[in-house]
Amino acid sequence: MKKDHVKEIEELKFELQLGRQRSEHLDKLLDQQRKQLLQLKPRSVHRK
Repeated sequence: MKKDHVKEIEELKFELQLGRQRSEHLDKLLDQQRKQLLQLKPRSVHRK
């Protein structure tokens, strides 16, 4: 029974690690998009 718990904990740790990697990747993508939007913003302000 203890073996099952250890295995389950290891699986959860792995899933958590994957989730963190996904989160970091999405944060990087969001930062890139923010930078692009900031570059476009001044131009679009003049169009109004």
